[in-house]
Amino acid sequence: MTALTTIERGNLEGRIVVTPTATRVEPYKEGLVAGRAYTRQTLLWSALLASSNDSATALAIDAGGGSLAGFYALANQKAKALGMTSTTYASASGLDDVRNLSTALDQAVLARAALRNPLFAKIVSTRTYWTKWAAPTRAKLWVNHNKMLGTTPGTYGVKTGWTTRAGGCLIVAVRRGDRSVIGVVLASPSIWSDMAALLDVAFNRLG
Repeated sequence: MTALTTIERGNLEGRIVVTPTATRVEPYKEGLVAGRAYTRQTLLWSALLASSNDSATALAIDAGGGSLAGFYALANQKAKALGMTSTTYASASGLDDVRNLSTALDQAVLARAALRNPLFAKIVSTRTYWTKWAAPTRAKLWVNHNKMLGTTPGTYGVKTGWTTRAGGCLIVAVRRGDRSVIGVVLASPSIWSDMAALLDVAFNRLG
């Protein structure tokens, strides 16, 4: 939702200044520097491929007009418009797993909507991405956490996730022939094998 909201607002080559709040999130971080400016597009790739929570938070603060509360209001409005009836946003990255709530069905609805956006679809289907970075780093290589992009033919998205309460989470989009399926597993001890089994069931039902 953070990525989709950012993309739909546009001006992706525009730079935003990172706030101290964004740099204090844990545990997966890009290492953004408070007061430094980054393009929205760079932060998008960082959030979606490297699961960088500081990048997601920086984007959310920007989208919310300078506040996370403003972003949550936008995200919840968007969720309602998409028909996500059991979702409440209280986190830009999903780290807050007490107040930030959703279901597998709602996440499938969101993934379907987001994949209709060409830029979102391009990012989540990309396995590796090089980007320029400030000195002394100079450049970074981001590797998509979704291993199925390389192991399962037809996979074209979308995202892994994990929190203490939600456990292992995975959303994937896969094509087999002329059929496409979006699969979602939550609270899984083995996201890759569980997803493979789920997809087989789904495609068998499609016939």
